[in-house]
Amino acid sequence: MFKKCDMALLQLRSFAVGLWKEQVRLALFEAFCIVLLTSNIIFYHMKRHFSLLTSLTTGRHTTYTSHI
Repeated sequence: MFKKCDMALLQLRSFAVGLWKEQVRLALFEAFCIVLLTSNIIFYHMKRHFSLLTSLTTGRHTTYTSHI
């Protein structure tokens, strides 16, 4: 009886550790996606501001279409 309980506890512990690892993996993936999205938004706005600054200083005007 005790051996069955020990085996059940080991299986439950193994399942819990696997679930915890999966949660950590998902959290890291979400953080990576947030960083990637944020950096793309910042890059897009910097490119637009740089383009506007260039057009003001050189007289040339380039337009970027919005993909939102």
